[in-house]
Amino acid sequence: MSSSTTSSTNLSARVAIVDDHDAVRGAVSSLLRSSGYTVTEFDSAESLLAAGAQHDYNCIISDLQMPGMSGLELLEHLRRNGCGVPLIMLTAFPEPAVRQRAQQGGAAAFLSKPFQCDELMHWVALCVAESNPSSAPSTI
Repeated sequence: MSSSTTSSTNLSARVAIVDDHDAVRGAVSSLLRSSGYTVTEFDSAESLLAAGAQHDYNCIISDLQMPGMSGLELLEHLRRNGCGVPLIMLTAFPEPAVRQRAQQGGAAAFLSKPFQCDELMHWVALCVAESNPSSAPSTI
């Protein structure tokens, strides 16, 4: 990992992970924590919204297909309610129409599973820099 990934900027950056699969949620959480991010895990979009702290994160990483509210519906709900926290969408089903809808809805990134760890970390760093410009890393 580059020095920007493990910078002191990450120590104050908060990332929410929303995924109904424990293994994926745990793996992404471990990756981010090993790079100094503070991570909160949610097993559904509804549980993130019920916590009422979605505005407190620098980045939200969400699975696309989940029982109940999908990642795309979560993104649309957040934007409709004035939450501009950058959201990275993960999916095992990268259909072009869904990708386009996510991008039009304001997703920061749309990554296909399996994704490269470096690619995810790159997008998280960009999202954190976007949500907190005063603490942006010097190199990404």
